Amino acid sequence: MPDMANRRESESRWTPYRVIFSISCAIFVTAFFLGIVQSLKVSHRLPHISNSTQQDELRDLINTGKYKAAIPEFRMMAVIDPNSAEPWLEHLAIAAREVGDIDNEIFALRRIIDAGDPKAVDCYNLSTAYLKRYLRRQDNREDLKDSIRIGVRAVEIDPDYAAAHVNVGAAWLTMGELDKAEPHLREALRIDPNLKQAEQNLQHIDQQRMKARPRVAP
Repeated sequence: MPDMANRRESESRWTPYRVIFSISCAIFVTAFFLGIVQSLKVSHRLPHISNSTQQDELRDLINTGKYKAAIPEFRMMAVIDPNSAEPWLEHLAIAAREVGDIDNEIFALRRIIDAGDPKAVDCYNLSTAYLKRYLRRQDNREDLKDSIRIGVRAVEIDPDYAAAHVNVGAAWLTMGELDKAEPHLREALRIDPNLKQAEQNLQHIDQQRMKARPRVAP
């Protein structure tokens, strides 16, 4: 049965790419909707600055969706207004997420978290950004390790953060560590039984294990 053997070999070769594609879709959809919710609030939380004209210009950039133009402005304000650095960095992270600028998003979220007393949502967003960057470029496995490390920090702060458990599980799954991925994905489903991303990734784990089993000769 050469055709069947070739088909199995082809399916085995493509399985990792299917896993990565499915994880990418789940992460991008989740991040997209999170970005919409946060962007609706961002213009109302601009820190007060003495230059009212500049304040109005920054608010206009956000309200008109000119996120790309706002990114260098927010980075600059985080430097020249250190007493209000965190709000500016929050705006930078959101604007960068809206335009897919993962490097600036990671820069902003790392600064927020390194400042101390991080929130679970900031850790989740940074974990997501690291995972997205790896799935987009696939050139630096340190991004996967960072995604896991920061994702674990998110669930340490909030053990019931189902989406953060999915991130950690997805990163381990992408690294091929099925046994490490599974507990986080099952915990995510325990917290939220309707979480499709966790269910789909668990199905990928089952498929990978099935393919890894030795074939029994008839």
